[in-house]
Amino acid sequence: MNNIVGNWKGNLEGEGNMTVKPAQDGYSVSLDVSAPGCTGSFEGSGTLAANTLKLTKTEDGQTCVLKVEFSDSQATVTEDGCMSYHGAACGFSGSLKKIN
Repeated sequence: MNNIVGNWKGNLEGEGNMTVKPAQDGYSVSLDVSAPGCTGSFEGSGTLAANTLKLTKTEDGQTCVLKVEFSDSQATVTEDGCMSYHGAACGFSGSLKKIN
């Protein structure tokens, strides 16, 4: 598998951007989405198992789980319980392509 570190852009439930950097315990991820009337962002760290990076963040009693599955230069993002990070009009699910 190609290196996942870098910048990714594409179509989530809105326009998506993701930056993946190496971290002490795995990878640090910054994920943003924007659509008319909606913006969202998520920052966290996770570990890579096989080709899937899993990030979990709990705030105010709500747990958001993001899974990013990498295949060559494409990343497929799925989410569970993350609406508090982006609102109802957009979301993190979709596909991104590596740009650098």
